[in-house]
Parts: sequence; structure tokens; C-alpha cells
Amino acid sequence: MSVLEKLASDPDPRVRLAVATAVRQLVSSSLTIDTDIDTEAPVGKILAALIKSSADAKDPLIPFMIWMASEPLVAANPGPGLKWLAENGADTMPLSGILTRKAMRRICDTGESVKMDAALKFLAAIWGKDENLILAALDGLIEGQKAKPLLPTIDPTAKRLESTHPQIKERLNQLGTIWGDAASIAKTIKTINDATATLEDRIKAVQAAQQLKIDAARAAMVQLISSPNPEPLVREGLRALGTIGGDGVPAEIVKNWKEFPPAVRRTAADVLVSRATWTHSFFNAVKDQTIQPAEISASVIRTIANYKDARLNERMERLVGKFRESSADKVELARQKRKVVLGSEANIGRGHELAKTACLVCHKFFGEGAEVGPDLTGVGRSTLDALLANVIDPNQIIGKGYENVLIETKDGRSVSGRMVENSDSRVKLLSIGAVESVVAKSDIASMTVSELSVMPEGLEQMPDDDFRDLIWFILNPPQEGRLTIEKYKAVIAR
Repeated sequence: MSVLEKLASDPDPRVRLAVATAVRQLVSSSLTIDTDIDTEAPVGKILAALIKSSADAKDPLIPFMIWMASEPLVAANPGPGLKWLAENGADTMPLSGILTRKAMRRICDTGESVKMDAALKFLAAIWGKDENLILAALDGLIEGQKAKPLLPTIDPTAKRLESTHPQIKERLNQLGTIWGDAASIAKTIKTINDATATLEDRIKAVQAAQQLKIDAARAAMVQLISSPNPEPLVREGLRALGTIGGDGVPAEIVKNWKEFPPAVRRTAADVLVSRATWTHSFFNAVKDQTIQPAEISASVIRTIANYKDARLNERMERLVGKFRESSADKVELARQKRKVVLGSEANIGRGHELAKTACLVCHKFFGEGAEVGPDLTGVGRSTLDALLANVIDPNQIIGKGYENVLIETKDGRSVSGRMVENSDSRVKLLSIGAVESVVAKSDIASMTVSELSVMPEGLEQMPDDDFRDLIWFILNPPQEGRLTIEKYKAVIAR
């Protein structure tokens, strides 16, 4: 052990990485999952040396491996690790901030309130020291309780901490809201509709309040979506209403539908069909022409079809159209669309604008966009035929990790998307628009993996000129300086 402790301070990052890997193997018999944990392994001094020698966190891999070595110990008994961070964290930033945030998250994931007591005592111990370390701890606690609060056994109000630092004050209020502190809840509810507050603070207030599932939070969200407010804030309020629930929520959304801009309507439609019981209100709004069929996305239709409810399917077919799985006709459709794409010159600039709403809500492309689906910069567009096959028949090949996961909660909510986290305590899904849905494991009634991709079908239904511009932008973006259409046509004709 003394040799490893000495090597942990080696200036060569490769040596330190090897030491961190060895410590992980000493603590656990597996590098990927916690198995045969040895909580008595004498690795504390080695980890301390690793953190001190790697405090700048410049290496992208070493911080990860140090955490992997520490994680089983933090989960089993967070006390010693938190004590070390309280005494040394301010001097070993930013790495200690990274580890602190992860440690708080892991404590929340254990679901053990007594371990939350240790987190509160740690906060008290570092108070007044490095503000970034305090923020890291608070961020970890807030993030770790997104799905469901984990209250300490000691009264958190008795351990109230004060700060004049704006970000720390705001996070303390979020944490107090999550833990049911009356003063914090009142402030959070007020912030939601406070036009003088920053957009960021109002969005965070919405995210904190939605976990409460109380009448006051619901009323605040209804007020939010019923008033002129920034689009990102209204969309967040709509998603919060989907989480909070309530029999009167669909009527409130429909009542405000015509005031919503297009982007907000897309979110509103997703929320209206997020519960089977709400979907009838959605169809009623389609029937009375409040919602136009042209406003209904493929993802909404798919959500309804996934309920496998004969009555809902009948109403969908009658009011919206029939949901169809991929068929052999896709090959012929791809052939036809190939002619469209190569038929005339494309407007690349317009294609970029179309991609922002049709593709980049899920995919990254040269650093722009979301990460729901694979990064289009490097996959799926090697040739025109490959790109058309992926667009027209997204269910032909579904990459591992990009399956559409369907969750039904015990209170009747339905969420779906790509699973990006599956811990002992919660599941996180990422869906169109990079929308995160965090669901506590204890709230899940059923969870299934669909045979369909997260990517919806129907992109080929846009007008030919739009389709041509969009496809050519993805196939031949300006960043790559690739062939002109005429030169490309000459190449593939050989």
C-alpha cells in the first residue's frame, strides 16, 4: 500500500490513472458495477494522495477513475470521505468539487435518511469556506432528489444555513423547498410568477415546486401558462403540470392553447397525452378544432398508440389518422425521395433552419443541438442512401442505448424516451427536445422497452423542397466543404 501511496503523487498522469484503477479493484472486484465490496480496504491515504496530486482535474479520465474507486466506500459509509473533503476540499479544488457533487448524488441514491444526516453535517462543516465547494455540494443534493425527496432524520430547519452569496441563497431555497420547509416553499411559489426574477431563477423555482405535487404549486403553474411569459418558462411550467397532475389540468392547457406559440403548443400536446386519462381531453380539443391535426407531431401519435387502448386508438384513427409501423413500402419511398433530393439545387441555409426544428431537437450536429439521439456529425449520413434509410425507416436499426423506454407511474402518468440513467433509486429518460424526465423507482408501475426507436417517423411527409434542403444540409454541411450537388450526382453515377 505504501508503494501505491507514493505512486499516487507521481507527476505522470498515466501512473496516477493506473493507481486509481488499482484502488478500484481493491475496493470492488468489478470496474463497472459494485460487487464484493471491501469497505475495510486501507485505501484512504492513497485516495487522498491521488486527489491532492490531481486537484487541477485537467485530465479527463483521472477524476472519473478516482470517483469510481471512491464510490463504493461513499455509498457504504460516507462519513470518512466527507470528513476528508470538509478538511481538505477547499485546497484541492476543482477536483474536490467534482467529487463532492458526485458524493451528494450517491448519498441521495442510497435512499437512507441517516446518510442524508451526514450530508447536512458536511454542509455545516464546509460553511464559510470555498463557495464553489458549497455550491457543488448543494447542486449534488438538489440533483439527487429530482425524482423524490430524501429527508434527513434530523430537522433540516434546525440546521438552517445562511448566506449572502446569491447562488448559494437560491440553492438553499431550492433544497428547503424539496424538504418541505414552509418559508422556502412560499418563496419558491412566489418566484415562479415574479416578473422581476431572472428567467433562470424562475425555471429553477418551477423545477423545485413540481416535486411537491401540492395545490399551491399547481395553481402557480396554471397562472404561469395563462400569462404572457418567455417561451422556455411556459414550456417548463407545462411539463411541471404534467408531473404534478390533477383532473383540471387538461382543461387549463386547452383553454390557453390558442395563445401558445408553435413551440409551446408542441410541449402542451406532449403533456396532454402524457396520461391516458388526459388524452380524451386532447381528442375533444381536436374535435372542436381548438387543436388542428396539422399541429400534432408523430411523437404524440406514438404516445397515444403505446397505450394500446382500443377506445383511444379508435378516436385517434377517426380524428387524427391511423398509426402505422414501418413496412416494405419504405424501400420504395426512399427511392422516390432520392430523386427529390437530387432533382434540383438545394438551399443549404434554409436546410440549416429546417434542421434546427426537425433534427437538432434530438441530435447534435457539429456541436449544435441535443443529445437524445446519436451525434449526426459522425454517424448515419455516410451516403445519401444511408441517410434516407435512417430518416424514412428509423426502426430499421436501433442502436444499443437508443431504444424507446416507456414508463407508467403509479399515479397514471406516462413518460417515454431514451434511458440515460438507471440507478437503484431512479430512472432518467431523455426525449425529444432534450427534455429530461426523472422518475423515482418507487413511483414506477411498469417499465418496458419499445421495439421502436426514440426517433419518430414521418419526416418524409414535409414538402419536397423542404425535404431536399434539409437532407442536403445534413448530407453536405458547410463545415465539411463537401461536393456540390452536381459533383455529387456525377460521383454516384459512376
